[in-house]
Amino acid sequence: MRSHRVVVVSDVRVYRDALADALREAGVACVIGAANAFEAARQASETRPTLALVDVRTRDALGIMLFLQTQARQLLIVALNTDQDRVPTCRLAGVNDHLGPNATQREISEVVCALCDASDRITQRRPAPRRRDVATELTRRERDVFGLLTAGCTNKEIAAELWLAESTVKNHVASIYRKTGARRRAQLLAALPAAAVGLNSLGLP
Repeated sequence: MRSHRVVVVSDVRVYRDALADALREAGVACVIGAANAFEAARQASETRPTLALVDVRTRDALGIMLFLQTQARQLLIVALNTDQDRVPTCRLAGVNDHLGPNATQREISEVVCALCDASDRITQRRPAPRRRDVATELTRRERDVFGLLTAGCTNKEIAAELWLAESTVKNHVASIYRKTGARRRAQLLAALPAAAVGLNSLGLP
């Protein structure tokens, strides 16, 4: 197996370390641990991993997965401990695979090795929209909606947070997609500079 780099994101250290050891035994040359969004972002920037394993029980797991995709466009992402209620969220985040709470370390390792081996045959993933200065095109209210949208909130939750009608939120969301050129939420973070997005929910400085 070629030298691939895998980052394991989980705020449970025992789980994170045990999984890292299992991956090394399976032949993954470089395994890096990350306990939170800040560490995940730093590792993605510094080590350029092939694949990220994200424990969905980790705080801001959805935000982490979305942010990681903006850091490495060909990064493969596997969501761990995904129950049926979280499957739609994982699909929304554009993960490559998801494994349930009962997945063994061996099963996780097999999935990781298969994806790493296949990564060399992947020419490119769906490209994010061309980055342009659209921050100034969004209204103040659209920026409020944008921030909650990329944090994983539903239209109903956004409406409640901003004291808006859900139909109004839907109109704002449609306008945001049109202005950014994004087709899914996983692309929205890439559509604007990080400073314009406001990544406070990810715990970043």
